[in-house]
Amino acid sequence: MEYSFSKLESIWQEVGLDRQSVSDHYSVLQQNVYVLMDDMIREEVARRQKITNNIETHISSVCRIAEELGQSPTAEVCDCTYDSKLH
Repeated sequence: MEYSFSKLESIWQEVGLDRQSVSDHYSVLQQNVYVLMDDMIREEVARRQKITNNIETHISSVCRIAEELGQSPTAEVCDCTYDSKLH
């Protein structure tokens, strides 16, 4: 990122932007980066939730199948949610 910032600053200087304009451009750039990061965070939170939901579904299936087979599933696996193990 430092390279990109440096390159942008160099271009802004080459085209003759004054200090205030460079500052304004940096502000816009910063806002765009924050928006992008917020979007990525939302996507990753949703991805994590989907993975957690899938794991919980599979744990539930394993416990159900174990019971159908007459096996005693362990409470450690079947009585908790995966999400609680993440913390």
